[in-house]
Amino acid sequence: MDISSSTSNYCPKCKIVLTAEEIGNDVFLVCGNCGYKKEASYVEHKCTKCGCDRAFVHYHGATRGDEDDLIFYTCVRCGSVEREGYAV
Repeated sequence: MDISSSTSNYCPKCKIVLTAEEIGNDVFLVCGNCGYKKEASYVEHKCTKCGCDRAFVHYHGATRGDEDDLIFYTCVRCGSVEREGYAV
């Protein structure tokens, strides 16, 4: 599953993208190479594809004055991305 490409989503040792993994009721970002893991922060957002109620949130400001901010929600379970806001 792909997640945001901010530097906090990379393994500090291996420098590869961490993937989301549900362990019990918690969500962790895990390195598939060395096993490094850290607790992930997420928000409540119902996924329209799988029904999961947790998602990572990515904010993208408006690119023009007449646009709303864009907010992307990436489901922690299936990786589906939903967009809120409008951009031309």
